[in-house]
Amino acid sequence: MSFSSRRELLCRVAARYQMGDRKERTAILDEFTATRGYARKYAIRQLNQVKNGPRLPVQRNQRRWYGVDVEEALLVLWKAANFICAKRLIPFFPELIPVIERHGYLSLSQETREKLLSISPATADRILKKARRTLPFQLLGLDTDNGSEFLNEGLVEYCKREKITFTRGRPYKKNDQCYVEQKNGVKI
Repeated sequence: MSFSSRRELLCRVAARYQMGDRKERTAILDEFTATRGYARKYAIRQLNQVKNGPRLPVQRNQRRWYGVDVEEALLVLWKAANFICAKRLIPFFPELIPVIERHGYLSLSQETREKLLSISPATADRILKKARRTLPFQLLGLDTDNGSEFLNEGLVEYCKREKITFTRGRPYKKNDQCYVEQKNGVKI
């Protein structure tokens, strides 16, 4: 049963439940807990909280907080930090912004600087998503050894989310990664 159909069922049953007397409510509650599999107390809470009619989607004002100037500055800082993820990039902004400005790569207004310093990593990732697609090459696979410095839950989840093939070397076979180790520090 989809969420919308479950919500519709809850609204219909809740209207009857809220208007019924004690005996009717008991019967409705028994029927509802049997069909939905809810615990009795949870079902009572659900049926009492529902207002009549289905919930309408919340209309939010999608006003952009971070303008084009913040996006452009974020791209410059991201490139200067060698395209690291936003979670690692944002904490360096207090040190990175003055250095980039001192070398003439960036000139920020006070408002833009404050917005950059208050941006969250999730928001920065959303802004940088378009730019990641325009990198000179697409990351198709990632091959690592079995060391804990490479192999962790965050990396595996990222590879799944971005549809990157993740492989690792055989345990106790140190020659599996010899070519990769040889190329460390060399740009592609």
